[in-house]
Amino acid sequence: ILDIFGSRALAGLAGGWLIGAQSYVSDVLNDNERAKGMGILGACFGIGFTIGPALGGYSSQWYDGNQLYYPVIMSLCFSSICFFISILFIKEPQNKYIIIKQDNFINTLKNIYHHHYLFMILIGFFMIQFSFTITEGTLALWINDILQSGPRQVGQILAVAGIANIIIQGGLIGRLVKKFGEQKIIASGMILTMLGITIIIINHNFIGLLIAITFISSGLGLHNPASQSLISQTAQAQDKGLTLGLAQSLSSLARALGPALGGFLFQYSGLQSPYLLSITLSVIALIVFNSYRKYATTNLQSK
Repeated sequence: ILDIFGSRALAGLAGGWLIGAQSYVSDVLNDNERAKGMGILGACFGIGFTIGPALGGYSSQWYDGNQLYYPVIMSLCFSSICFFISILFIKEPQNKYIIIKQDNFINTLKNIYHHHYLFMILIGFFMIQFSFTITEGTLALWINDILQSGPRQVGQILAVAGIANIIIQGGLIGRLVKKFGEQKIIASGMILTMLGITIIIINHNFIGLLIAITFISSGLGLHNPASQSLISQTAQAQDKGLTLGLAQSLSSLARALGPALGGFLFQYSGLQSPYLLSITLSVIALIVFNSYRKYATTNLQSK
C-alpha cells in the first residue's frame, strides 16, 4: 500500500507540467483563440481517458486475469515517450508575456483576492473540481456495489467519458465560446455536471450510468477550458502563469480531498451521500459564479 501511495505522490509532483502547458497555450494564442487552445489541450486528456482506461481494463485481464502490473508497464512506456517528445520538439514561445514585476507568491495571492471577480472564478473552479472528484473517487465503489461489475466495466465507462470529452473540447468548445462567451459556457458546464450526478442518484443501471458519465464529462469539457480561458483573460499579464498554476493547484487539492471525503461518506453515510454533496457543491459554485458574472463582464470590457 505504501508503494501505491508513493507512486501517486510522485505523479502529483510531476503534474506540474500541466501548468506549463496551460501557460504555453496562454502565451502563444490571443484572447479569441485561447479557449479553443485550452479545449484542444483538454481533448488530449480526453483521448488519454478514452484509450487509457480501455487498455488498462483489458490488459489487466491478460493471461491469468489478475496481472495489474501490465497497465503500469504501459503507463511507464507512454510517459517515457511524452518526456522525450517534450525535450526534443517543444520550444520556448517567441511572444511569451514579459514579466513586469517580481511579486512573491503571497503578494500575488493578495492581488487575486482583491480582484474579487477573479477570486470568485477560482472558488467556483475549485468547487466544481471538488464535486467531480468526489463523484469520480467513489464511482468504482458504486459500480462494484450497485452493478456488481469490475475493472473492465470501469474502463468502458471511462472510455465513454473520454469520447464525450474529445467531442466537446476537441471540436465544439472553440465555436461555442465564440458564439456565447466563456461565462455562459462555464454556467452551462456546471448545469450539465449537476444533471449527470443527479442521474447517478436516480438511475441504477449500466445504461443510465453511461448517460450520467456523458453529461458529467461534457459538462467538465465545457467548464474547464472556458474557466481557464476566462482566468487567463482576467488575470494581470505578469500573473497569468501563476494564476493558472494556482487554478491547477486548486484542482490538485480537490483531487486529494474529494476521493477521501467521498469514500468516507460512501462507507459511513450511505451510497447516495457523496453524490448529494457533489450536487450541493455544484449548486453553490453556480450561484457564486453567477453572482459575480455581471461584475466580471464589466471588468473584462474595461481591460
